[in-house]
Amino acid sequence: MSIYHSNRKNEYKIKIERNKMYINKLGKMIEKRSILIKEIKEIDNTDGTVESYEYDPYLHYMKNRLISIEGNIRSLRKKVKRTE
Repeated sequence: MSIYHSNRKNEYKIKIERNKMYINKLGKMIEKRSILIKEIKEIDNTDGTVESYEYDPYLHYMKNRLISIEGNIRSLRKKVKRTE
């Protein structure tokens, strides 16, 4: 077996390991997202009127975290597709 083929086998093994790692990270991030969505639903007490939409710093912080997690999930999905 030539060095080229040996290196290709090693690259393939590394690619498979990375794919597994990215899938595990993606699963953890999706779990975090679902927990955060549940927390936001519990905190959000708006009833549809204008008066109920007062600024809540904690709710704002939680929504920003959710947006950040969504971005991380999107980038991890791209990485998983690249390593398949």
